[in-house]
Amino acid sequence: HAAHERIMYDKLEKEFNSGSVAVQNLLIPYIFNVSIDEKEALESKIGDLEKCGFSITPYGENTFALRSVPTRCGELDFAGFLNTLIHDVTQRGVIDDFALFKDKIMQNACKSAIKGEDDISKEEIVKLVADIAKSDAVLFCPHGRPIVVKISKTEVEKWFKRIV
Repeated sequence: HAAHERIMYDKLEKEFNSGSVAVQNLLIPYIFNVSIDEKEALESKIGDLEKCGFSITPYGENTFALRSVPTRCGELDFAGFLNTLIHDVTQRGVIDDFALFKDKIMQNACKSAIKGEDDISKEEIVKLVADIAKSDAVLFCPHGRPIVVKISKTEVEKWFKRIV
């Protein structure tokens, strides 16, 4: 699970950093209001948000419509996300593309990864090990759990009471 999660996470991070984010249009736009200061700050960052897969358009005096989100963020809490986004834009004046979505991407990678109880074929196992071996991935999942653990011969011998 941890290895697959790491591979998924690295792919998602690469999508965001390369600007090749798959976008999902919302069936019903999410409408939200902002203050005058927030409006100016948000309007200045609409282009940056588009690059990240978010389509936000003016919808009235101090109102905007969120029309699309990155596919990977389909289950996003819009209110919470927009509060964080607007706070970052008005207080810091920047959108740190990847940091803004890091938790969401980690969550998506975790949910998408194979689980410990899943039955997978030998071919899938071989591919997973090969993918980890050929990638520059750190040997920990995005949450910090190890992907591999080194076990010494002495430890194995102790398990089987070969040595004390």
